[in-house]
Amino acid sequence: MKPIRKRFMDLPAFLLILFFVSIGLQASWDCSAAAKEKLASSDVNFWLKELKNRKPVARRASKAERLARTESQATGIDGVSGKVTARSKKLRNEKAKKGPKKISVDFYKVDLHNVFRLLGQVSGKNVVVDEGVKGTLTLALDNVPWTFVLEVIKNLKGLDSIERNNTIMIYPKKKSIQWVGDNGTGGTLETQPAVVEVTGRTTSGVSKAKRLLIDKKRKSKTPLKHIIKAEKLIKKAASQEKHGNLMGAYENLKKAANLWPDNQELNRKLAAIALQQDDPLSAFNYAKEALKIDSRDGEAAAIAAVALARLDRVKDAHAYFEMAISEKPSRDILWNYAVFAFSQGDYRQALRLINRLEANYKVDPDIIMLKAQCYEYLAKTPQAITEYKTILSAGPSVPADMVSFAQLRLKALTGSGYSGQ
Repeated sequence: MKPIRKRFMDLPAFLLILFFVSIGLQASWDCSAAAKEKLASSDVNFWLKELKNRKPVARRASKAERLARTESQATGIDGVSGKVTARSKKLRNEKAKKGPKKISVDFYKVDLHNVFRLLGQVSGKNVVVDEGVKGTLTLALDNVPWTFVLEVIKNLKGLDSIERNNTIMIYPKKKSIQWVGDNGTGGTLETQPAVVEVTGRTTSGVSKAKRLLIDKKRKSKTPLKHIIKAEKLIKKAASQEKHGNLMGAYENLKKAANLWPDNQELNRKLAAIALQQDDPLSAFNYAKEALKIDSRDGEAAAIAAVALARLDRVKDAHAYFEMAISEKPSRDILWNYAVFAFSQGDYRQALRLINRLEANYKVDPDIIMLKAQCYEYLAKTPQAITEYKTILSAGPSVPADMVSFAQLRLKALTGSGYSGQ
């Protein structure tokens, strides 16, 4: 009984201890809640104060607004109001005061196409030249606007021009031309001269796109279905070339050549266009393909020679020119070779080619002038004087600038002027 009693005597003490523990826990809880409330209150006050002092963040511009701002910087026009900015006005005023770029030129017997290419580079404009524009120019002007040079050339050569969309189209005054996109169109246009800069006339013998449709289906190893596709591309290219889109025509002809690789005329045409586009390496490669099909193709050999001349491979150019004249060469092939020989200082070879030209084709002022200069460089003064006098006596078919130059050379060689009367 004693152990049980002892346990009951300990019960009050246990309850007493439990009572004090519960009081302690309540006090601890109350203290914790007050602390939490105080902490929460301090957090709220802190963030309210922080938000009050914080500066507002600028709104991010929308994509449309950023695009409008970029355009206004580029064009000088505010994208929202549509007004011209002050910076743009200042630039325009400065440009207006400055005027067209001034240049100095000194041309002697320079092909007109090369002159227009130079003006295009100086002005920053696209220049498209009608195929009817031919001839050379002798002109010396100092520190004049490029627009003045253009007007002088137009007046001297009987040309006219239209300008639209940063593009100048130049054509003979007698020709009726309408811009692409107008009702109708006129003239096949070319953007570059058809031969190397040393020549004085374009290669008229280059095949036109319509000639590429010659029926060679029986001889060709190309499958008939490929030839039919190629012919469609060739017709499309002919239409593009007619409307002045030479690059579009070039791309379609290249596709046609991939389909019809053994078409000699097609490869020759591509070589000619590549030469016009200042791509002599492609011109040489296409001309070689044409020569693989027919090694007697004088036109392809001449194009290859001109391309090699542009690539400064003079020895190879001579070899291809010799190949070009091995059969009965055209007038243009002989002329191009003669001018090339003259440009290389081979005046005797140039004279031989000129004599061959005179024996087989009509003589024109260009041939006489080149012959006179060959004699002059070879120190054969009497022969040179004879040729210059021939120019002055040839009548109205001789361009005015050529007459003026012949008079100057005669004065220098004889010590007195000569009018040709």
